Amino acid sequence: MSGYRVAALLATAGALYFAEGFGSTGFAYKHSAWTGTYVLFGLLMLPALVTTLIMREPPVPLRTQLSAARYGFTHQLASVFVLIVLLVSVPAMFTQLYNTDFASVLFNGTSWMDLLLEDRAFLRAILYTLLTFACLSSMGRRGLAPVLTPINDFIMRYRWQALLLLGLIATYRMSDTVMGVMANVFYIDQGFTKDQIASVSKIFGLIMTLLGAGAGGLLIVRFGIMPILFIGGFTSAATNILFLLLADMGPNVKMLILTISLDNLSSGLATSAFVAYLSSLTNLKFSATQYALLSSIMLLLPRLLGGYSGVVVEKFGYHNFFLITALLGIPTLVMIILQWSREIRTAKAEAPTEVSEIEKP
Repeated sequence: MSGYRVAALLATAGALYFAEGFGSTGFAYKHSAWTGTYVLFGLLMLPALVTTLIMREPPVPLRTQLSAARYGFTHQLASVFVLIVLLVSVPAMFTQLYNTDFASVLFNGTSWMDLLLEDRAFLRAILYTLLTFACLSSMGRRGLAPVLTPINDFIMRYRWQALLLLGLIATYRMSDTVMGVMANVFYIDQGFTKDQIASVSKIFGLIMTLLGAGAGGLLIVRFGIMPILFIGGFTSAATNILFLLLADMGPNVKMLILTISLDNLSSGLATSAFVAYLSSLTNLKFSATQYALLSSIMLLLPRLLGGYSGVVVEKFGYHNFFLITALLGIPTLVMIILQWSREIRTAKAEAPTEVSEIEKP
């Protein structure tokens, strides 16, 4: 974790410092400065690559080596391949169907054979459709078993509650993730220098994130996961209002420090609570696969919506953009309350049963 944080610090604040040192400023962009920065960071990957080649593998206990996995390595590799083909084929199929000239068949009398021979989009749509059905066939599903089994386990354990859980997971980091896409652009548009952005947003922000994560871990031990999960979701959305105020104030360094402090503190708190919550949802038999899938769902919708952040800023301005991102946190808070109340009811229902079992002679 410390290595990851140091690398993140170097890749953010370090990149800005190097670009500034090579001659690129907020008022004078210099292409060669950023070219040199990217080349430098590419070279910084070499020590890690060399280290992986020269270091020895850690010893593996004999019991672990002899224990047979539920699915062999070849089967697991095949499942990854089939999953990639499926994830590529489905959206590509709809895209090519959208680009196909069906109007010529319906209104101009063009035959389906002519459409097949002349319209490349229709031909590609058929190809992707065949690939999709191949992945969903009985043989394809057998290939996907290492991926589908953990998903099926999650659905069977939580039933309809899985919809609420997946909705909560998919939207929990949406407010700050969608806002974060435009953060660096916002700082530059406000008139902050690269040195100020690197010092306050990256270095100081990283320190506050670590403090928030540590505080989150301590609070979870004291109060449980759900209260801290709610507080983290609320503060992550509410701190976007500080960016709204900063957008109206201009390049105010003191306000930037306050905004970054509270935003990163709440982000660290929310992250620690969310990691603990995701871990509590997984089955020990499939913990790695289920955690990987759930954490991927966590970023899927926010990253998708984040791609339109620039369009929203151009149309409505930074003031309204930050207000919209703050409001994105409301559905998540509602789902947390629903899940929290459900867990409280379940705990109360199970308590009398446990007491009666203890009182039995």
